[in-house]
Amino acid sequence: DVKIGGMSECWPDMAIIREFIEACGEHADFVSWNLYGTGSVDKPSFAELMQRTDRYAIFSNNIREANKELLPDRPLEQAVSEYNINYKAWRPVDRRLTKGYGAVWTFSVLNNLLYKGSLDLAYYWHFISAAYGVVAPDGLYPAGTVFHLLSTRTREGRLCLARSADESRVEVMAVATPGEYLLGLVNKTPEPQTVELQLLNYAPVPESGLTTHSTEEWTVAAEDDRFSLRKLRTPTSRDQTVTLPPFSLRMLLVPRKSGL
Repeated sequence: DVKIGGMSECWPDMAIIREFIEACGEHADFVSWNLYGTGSVDKPSFAELMQRTDRYAIFSNNIREANKELLPDRPLEQAVSEYNINYKAWRPVDRRLTKGYGAVWTFSVLNNLLYKGSLDLAYYWHFISAAYGVVAPDGLYPAGTVFHLLSTRTREGRLCLARSADESRVEVMAVATPGEYLLGLVNKTPEPQTVELQLLNYAPVPESGLTTHSTEEWTVAAEDDRFSLRKLRTPTSRDQTVTLPPFSLRMLLVPRKSGL
């Protein structure tokens, strides 16, 4: 199918977007807009950028409400047609995008959109580039690994309820698939964070099953060039304690069934 829409607004200016919906909404299939964290390698600080990752969800909800108000009988799809940390990442080169910073920021943006937003599509700008890229000459940069794990390991999954006591410090994502759980924890701060996890709906694997189960732990910190992967014993308790380094992301892939 061919779908028509626009405007790929460089900034989600609500006055312009409302005008577009009023003028073109009856004939359009979607509304699109761009949003980057910054245009600088050092302003604002990365700590500030991490506290703004919810803006994507907020803007998407504002646009959805405008759509309901102006065209209540025609819900338009919505797309972020460009997003990334820095739209001027090549001048000078912003190395954060190809390090762990990029994975931490990207995961937080996607997490906010999944749990709080009203979006149908988000296009990361862009995949193959020395400055922006998620695809490296020898594999994947950390942001690329985030996309890889979310797309390949959650394809048949459902988003589960996940709450953090303080989302300004730590965000959490939980996805259940037929074969495993994905649990993502991101530290949004420049200080280490110790997290007390309560896995309320998790069915612990019995001790006798530990020899046939393994949990994958994918971790990356701000200055890392790649994720690290190690195999852990599958949790036998619903209560877990995790320590997250500053500006870091930990993704756990936990088997659900015996024998997997």
